[in-house]
Amino acid sequence: LTARLRTDRDSWRCRFLQQERRLIAMAGQLKTSKEANKDLRADSNSLLSVLKDAIESGKSLLVRIRNIGVENQDLSHRLSEANRTILQLRKSDRAKGKIEQRNLNLKAHLGRKSTMEQTLIEALNTACDRIGELEAAGNSLMEASDRINDTDGSEDESGGESVMEAELKFRGTLQDQTFSEMKQLW
Repeated sequence: LTARLRTDRDSWRCRFLQQERRLIAMAGQLKTSKEANKDLRADSNSLLSVLKDAIESGKSLLVRIRNIGVENQDLSHRLSEANRTILQLRKSDRAKGKIEQRNLNLKAHLGRKSTMEQTLIEALNTACDRIGELEAAGNSLMEASDRINDTDGSEDESGGESVMEAELKFRGTLQDQTFSEMKQLW
């Protein structure tokens, strides 16, 4: 009986030591997980502030685009007025020499305005595309961030990857230099 109790005691000690090692390992993993979660939340907050800044800049770009659209309408109105003036001048028989000179001046003026109008339309379309890209990337990043916040730390590996992918997509869109190059051309 004593030998059996000793073997049971040794067995229980061995189990106790194994369980203690497992608990220590699990405590370390839990601490690491908490630190990783804390880092992810900090990254998420910083990305949210970047996203808010990007949304604000997108809104200011949208206001600019609307102003450009108003200017575009004004220019097209001026162009139609100039076209009407040209038609009136063509119909008039008075002072043909002066009228021909005015027509040449108006045609030269209209050529400059139409080139400017085409440049403005191109800039407007490019800016709209850029805003659409920024909004799409920002929305996907916010959705991924909301999924992490909704799961409260019980996320799986695929959730973390989707946030990283959304972050990379957003940063890639934000750092795209194509729009800056187009701005310099205008």
